[in-house]
Amino acid sequence: LPNYLECFNKVIYAYSRKQAVAGGKGDASYSRRVEALLALMKEQGLTADTRIFNAVVSVWAKVGGEHAARRAEKALMNMISFIKENCSKKDMSRTSHAFHEVITCWARSESNDAGARAEAVLDHMIQLYQAGYSIKPSIIAINTVITAWTKGSGGDGVGREGDDAIDRAEKLLYCVDDLGLVPTVFTYRAVIDVWAKSICTPDRAAEAVRRADALLADSIRRYKDGNEDMKPHARLFTAVINVHAKAGSAVTANKLLQRMEELYQTGLYDTKPDVVAYTEVIDAWAKS
Repeated sequence: LPNYLECFNKVIYAYSRKQAVAGGKGDASYSRRVEALLALMKEQGLTADTRIFNAVVSVWAKVGGEHAARRAEKALMNMISFIKENCSKKDMSRTSHAFHEVITCWARSESNDAGARAEAVLDHMIQLYQAGYSIKPSIIAINTVITAWTKGSGGDGVGREGDDAIDRAEKLLYCVDDLGLVPTVFTYRAVIDVWAKSICTPDRAAEAVRRADALLADSIRRYKDGNEDMKPHARLFTAVINVHAKAGSAVTANKLLQRMEELYQTGLYDTKPDVVAYTEVIDAWAKS
């Protein structure tokens, strides 16, 4: 007799790969076909395994948008339940890629709930890890969730929503150490971006400037202490310049740009100013 489960797996996987090649954002045709195949499997009395769940998550995650993020998350939760009921704790490692895809899908969804939803998925991952399952969040997952808070803090990121985003971003930064992970320059950049989005009053601007400067100084200190993941990078400097520009500190923004140029001349080529850095400084002077 033919192995029908394997047949379904191969077809669903083929759709997931086709979606990946197509780039697929906004095109839900492949995901609808996959859902139809899942319904047919159920009619035939077949139970999806982790390979099929991973493919379903991948198809939806590459569609993009809030609806797709919810469908991808649902498939992930179904996979987790399947592993708990049918496999050992070490088999939870099979969900690692799916977790990261769902978190990324939420971060890119442009939903006002993007930050909260992405963090909820990350929290589920952490809970499984703490319960002894073979699944551990990566620093990339945490960076992605922090970035989601810059896009989904409730519109303009000010007021109560902005406070919530800052609280969550800072909490996630401290969570890095608790998980035994090492922050990168992009972790700090994501936190600074959240602060930049929250600026709505002179007091908040001053607070954001202090925090951005402190994170930049700490990243340089860590790099000097041997952490290569904290190597000075143009994107981090540009994030700090953005905070100073929004705070009306054109002079300081210009000094940061000059510092980038000096570091580049010393051989730290990742600090070479790009058009974004120059534009931020120009905007700062225009508003001063």
